[in-house]
Amino acid sequence: MEILSTNKLTTYDECFIKYINNYIKRYPFKWYHFMSLFDLNEVVYIKDTTIIIDLLKLDSSSIIILFEIFKDFLRNNIINKINYKKEVIIIDFYNDFMVSFFKNSVKWMLLVLLEILDDYEIEYYLDVFIKYHDEIIKYDCLMIYEGNYISIGINKSKKLFENHTHLVLNFYSNENYNLRFSFDKDNYFNNLLAHLRV
Repeated sequence: MEILSTNKLTTYDECFIKYINNYIKRYPFKWYHFMSLFDLNEVVYIKDTTIIIDLLKLDSSSIIILFEIFKDFLRNNIINKINYKKEVIIIDFYNDFMVSFFKNSVKWMLLVLLEILDDYEIEYYLDVFIKYHDEIIKYDCLMIYEGNYISIGINKSKKLFENHTHLVLNFYSNENYNLRFSFDKDNYFNNLLAHLRV
């Protein structure tokens, strides 16, 4: 296996990750509700580094949460700008890395895991492309822990070799190759380790 390329975090990316992790610690259910709005294809449109949200199709509590978080993003220099019109809000992010967490509403669970990996000083790569034999594969995250290669993504992928495990981010289930999310960092890390003990 050869690592071909990996995402290098910018200062904006680091602020983005830190902000979201702090927000999740303070308001986990509000964050979950916020991210669930991005599952609504008829409400959210994403192109390049821009997100457009149709406000007319949301209830008032969802709109309040949206504005609260995006205004906070702007104050913390996480997004480039916000444009608001009567029926839509247009949010312009700095790069594709940030927007990728809104394109699939479960990828945000990876951000909490990054904090855990940093705490335990575990080597990891983000948005990594690897070459295995003649095949090029992309993972959202690839980590190396005690001689094991653990790839994590939003989609299923095959096991490449004996000490490789691929896990799919999941909010509910820890069965098979799902990495069940937990707002508790210790539980989340134990959910990860449970797949290596099998």
